[in-house]
Amino acid sequence: MQIVSKLMFPASLILLVFSVGLNFVLAEEIKGLRRNIGKLKSETSIKPGDSVPDILGVSPERVETIFRFKDDTRSTVVYFFSPRCSWCVKNRELFAKLHSSQKDRFRWVAVSLDTTNVEEFVRESNMAMPVLSQVPDEVLDSYRIEGTPQTFVVASDGRVLKKWVGSFTGSVGAEMESFFGSSLQ
Repeated sequence: MQIVSKLMFPASLILLVFSVGLNFVLAEEIKGLRRNIGKLKSETSIKPGDSVPDILGVSPERVETIFRFKDDTRSTVVYFFSPRCSWCVKNRELFAKLHSSQKDRFRWVAVSLDTTNVEEFVRESNMAMPVLSQVPDEVLDSYRIEGTPQTFVVASDGRVLKKWVGSFTGSVGAEMESFFGSSLQ
């Protein structure tokens, strides 16, 4: 019995030292991870100058299509939407007006993040442009979509020139009017 109690004290001490050391190492690891998360948050949003890939998707006619930026020298307006998004529905009239006034200066493509009611949304919005859905996750991930609606202007070499998140009202609408030189009202 005495031998067991004599062995338990050193074993307990070793276990305690090991536990304290492991906790210190894990605490330092957590600090490092928190620093990295902070860096990632600031790096996750697409910024002007970042490159994005061409867009592969399926048209409302169920045809697999690749929208290639380099096929034209004009920059492209890429509009990410969801038919069930209330702000996307509210944007319809402003989007149509912007497209109508800028269709000769820019190419246009609309990308639905949802496959539900795409044809109906396109018809009600009078979208006279390529519309794609069922875009692969790896393509969507490269655009780092923060929600819908989200609008990009992409140069023919695939570089992002401008990005707006949200409805075409308030400060977003004012920035868009300034960029396009066209009133949304």
